[in-house]
Amino acid sequence: MSDTKVELVVHPLCPYAQRALYTAAFKSVPAEIIHVSLANPEAWFLDLNPLGEVPSCKVTRDGQVFKLTESLNISEYFDSFPGPSLYPRQEDGKVDPVAKCIIDVFIKLRVGRFSSAFYLTYGSSFTEEDVAEIRSSLKEISDFVEGGNYVMHKILGKNELTFADLMLLPHAERFYVYREFLTSVLEGVDCSSLWAWYEKLAAEPWAQTRKAPVTQLLNLRKLALAGGFKGLDLPLSLYE
Repeated sequence: MSDTKVELVVHPLCPYAQRALYTAAFKSVPAEIIHVSLANPEAWFLDLNPLGEVPSCKVTRDGQVFKLTESLNISEYFDSFPGPSLYPRQEDGKVDPVAKCIIDVFIKLRVGRFSSAFYLTYGSSFTEEDVAEIRSSLKEISDFVEGGNYVMHKILGKNELTFADLMLLPHAERFYVYREFLTSVLEGVDCSSLWAWYEKLAAEPWAQTRKAPVTQLLNLRKLALAGGFKGLDLPLSLYE
C-alpha cells in the first residue's frame, strides 16, 4: 500500500474518531491526521463528508480519490494494512469468517449498547430507566472482560486482542475518566474487571499515543453539561 495516501480527518475528543485513531496506531498506518471543528465545519470537510461527522477518511490510490466514513468501516479498512490482525486468522492466513461475524455482531449489539449507555450519563439528573440501562450495560460488558481479560475471550475461547476491544475502548475510556462523577449511577456495579481491562489496554504503546488528555475530557464534560454546547471545536486549548 506504499502508493496509497491516507488522510484521516478527526476531532481527537470524539470517541468514534478515537476508534479509527487507535486502530491506525495499532496497525502503524501511515496516515496524515487532520483535525477539524465539528461546531464550525469548513467547506472542504463537508465535501468529504456532507454529514459533518468524524472520523472521515480520504484515500488516494493510483490517482483516484475514495471518501470513507463511519468509524467501523474506516477502522476495518485500517486493519487491512500489514501487521497483526484484529480478527482471528485461519491456517491459510485469511480472516476466519465465522469469528468475524461473531465479533461484528458483538460490536453492533453489545458495544453499541454500551456506547449508547455512556451518552445517558450526559445529564444533570437521571431517570430510573437511564440508571437501570447504564448499570445493566456496564454489568454486561464487565462480565465479558471478567478478570481484565480481552472482550471476546469467553465467546471465542481465546484471550486475544480483537477488533471488539478497540471499538469498545474510547467509550470505556470516558466511563473510566468520569467514574468519580458517576458514583450514584455506578452504585452496586462491580466495575473492577472493566477498569482492569481498560488499564491494560491504555498502557499499550499504541494506545498511549492516542489517549485523550484527561483534563480535556473533564473540561469537555463541564462545557457539555453547562448547556449551549454546539459541538466539538478547535483549538484543543479550549478544553485546557
